[in-house]
Amino acid sequence: MTLILLFALLFGVWRYQVLVPKTMPQDIWFYNGQEVTLQGIVSKEPDIRINNVKYSVKTSQLKQGSSVKEISGNVLVTTQLYPRYDYGDRLEIKCKLQQPEPFEGFSYDRYSARHNIYSLCFYPVVNLIENNQGNKTLAFILLIKQKLQLLINRNLPEPQASILSALILGSRKGIPDYLFDKFAITGTAHLIAISGMHIAIIISLLASAFYEQIGRKRAFWLITGLLIIYNIVIGFPASAVRASIMGWLILLAQYVGRLNRSAHALLLVASAMIWLNPKIILDDVGFQLSFLAVLGIIKVSPWLERRWVNLPDKFGVKTLTILNLSAQAFSWPILFWNFGRVSLIGPVVNLLVLPVLPFLMIFSFVSLVLTWIHQIFIWPSYFLLTYLIKVIEIFASLPFITLSL
Repeated sequence: MTLILLFALLFGVWRYQVLVPKTMPQDIWFYNGQEVTLQGIVSKEPDIRINNVKYSVKTSQLKQGSSVKEISGNVLVTTQLYPRYDYGDRLEIKCKLQQPEPFEGFSYDRYSARHNIYSLCFYPVVNLIENNQGNKTLAFILLIKQKLQLLINRNLPEPQASILSALILGSRKGIPDYLFDKFAITGTAHLIAISGMHIAIIISLLASAFYEQIGRKRAFWLITGLLIIYNIVIGFPASAVRASIMGWLILLAQYVGRLNRSAHALLLVASAMIWLNPKIILDDVGFQLSFLAVLGIIKVSPWLERRWVNLPDKFGVKTLTILNLSAQAFSWPILFWNFGRVSLIGPVVNLLVLPVLPFLMIFSFVSLVLTWIHQIFIWPSYFLLTYLIKVIEIFASLPFITLSL
């Protein structure tokens, strides 16, 4: 066993070193600190902020003086709000490349490296060369996502619109800082983030609701299909795919009746994810929380179920409490370490808001489509979102609800 662990450690170190970028003339970061003109394609959905837009550009060509070179690598380009560019646009960009640097205690360089970005470009001169140069399938998916975002903004006021965007589209950019802080101090930030805890709890609640109604087998395939559709709609971001796979393991374990033995499958899946991107093990808090939350559900929930076997499960309260406590049992140390505080009332607040979450998400997808007929179809979603916000605001106003470093 010692030799196996030693081999795994050495193999992991080797794999990490393989992915550390080498600075060669064909790499875009080789030219950091220099004024260049480059060409590339917008390779991800634009990140639209209040005052600017950030584009991830996959570079292909660099001009410096009279020479033209074939290059590769990603550049994060920050521009004014307008003119706006889309996924798949080929751009010519003139700017001074900069290297990501830490700031205000945040390791922005490591954060950028996790996304394979080693060069930054701020407010350059940009020329559009041609459109639709990206993956056609992904472009279509992102178009659907944009249409859904437009429907949300048209039919809901703030902050309900931003909360719903976070819940069903994975976009948290419109949530005001004061409200985001309230989610954090009440232990409900996972509701507006795509995490393994968030998805695992929703999957388990849906399973509990559907198993008795349509049977275990049909429920398994129905929920699996809904999970795939959800990832399609939000454009398959890596964080969502990882969280969905780990959350789906809970569904699979419940389906085969071996929840307490699925830790090995979770470890295997996590190992495969780390193999693909070793940086996530140290620099991706979302991955850490997803893994530990799902591991907590696997290991702690069977123990709690045995201890509370004689308690009634009216309206699914016992099931929800077990899932909530199990997920947080292993994940709170990571929260405490990374954010310097942990909520003391998280289990209570989650108990009040989690039951409405799966049905809010499903109903909102349907009602957004029906708003083409009449806006009245979105009203139930509005009331559920308002309930969620009010519960969090009430508990966030209480004193002594967090433990801080």
